[in-house]
Amino acid sequence: MLINSDKLSDSKTEQLHSILQDHHDLAVCYAMKEEMCRLYELTDYQQSVTGWTKWFQAAKESEIPALVRFAVQKEKRLPGLAAHAIYSISTGKLEGFNNKIKVAKRISYGYRDDDFFFTLIRYLSIASVRSPSHKKS
Repeated sequence: MLINSDKLSDSKTEQLHSILQDHHDLAVCYAMKEEMCRLYELTDYQQSVTGWTKWFQAAKESEIPALVRFAVQKEKRLPGLAAHAIYSISTGKLEGFNNKIKVAKRISYGYRDDDFFFTLIRYLSIASVRSPSHKKS
């Protein structure tokens, strides 16, 4: 259910179709997931806004409580979702930086000096400190 349909083997595709035929709400949610994946592949901002707006409307019309709740929450973030069409958004750098902060917190645990802690975070945010070059001086 969570794998994109184009990556399924023939037997798994048959299993998926039989499950979806037996469970209407599940089939609707699966179709909405597939459409959401397609929306993330758009590269035109206006098409993205239009697509997301239609997606939210369809989710609300499905009257599936969890899907409606999800759509209402995400609709508030329409500009950010549509911006995905213009900008290549990755959470990799953010996750890495969050991990650096966690490590810094652990290292500095026990220090009550806020100046030291925030100086350490600023120091770790310097690119040359995070990934020093391998050049020999």
